[in-house]
Amino acid sequence: ANAFRVSQEEHVDEVMKEKSGISSLEGQLDGLPAKVDSLRLEKATTASRIAAVEAERARVDAEAGRKMKELTRGVLMYKCLGLEFERANEDWLCVRFTQIDPADHNREFIFWISVGSDDSYQVQGCTPEINAGRLGGLVAEVNQTNDFGRFVRQMRKAFKELA
Repeated sequence: ANAFRVSQEEHVDEVMKEKSGISSLEGQLDGLPAKVDSLRLEKATTASRIAAVEAERARVDAEAGRKMKELTRGVLMYKCLGLEFERANEDWLCVRFTQIDPADHNREFIFWISVGSDDSYQVQGCTPEINAGRLGGLVAEVNQTNDFGRFVRQMRKAFKELA
């Protein structure tokens, strides 16, 4: 009789544990629809963000393509007009002109320019040589105005006077 009671009590304990487990699972099950709704909302929000990022990327790619086309056109125009920019080394830019000398359109007129640590332009040299006073004045002007385009045009004009 005692063994039966112990076995019955163990069985009751087991049934109670199972009921407790079922109650716990039912509680979790009750919370699942809200969690599913939350995850669906998160998925929709993430999909919306992905679409926005992809749209922005497409816009940036299109803009980059447009700019590349413009730059390529500009480079070709410069080459047709006889102007080339070439990196001479890490700190120097070589500016090369052709189409200046009416007797020899392929003759090159070159100068090397750099921006120093003090943010001032420095010309290392030019071929053919421009009068030192004139070159110094042009360099002083570009350092004062920071108008590099004007400086390049003035250098071309100085070279043209030598042709």
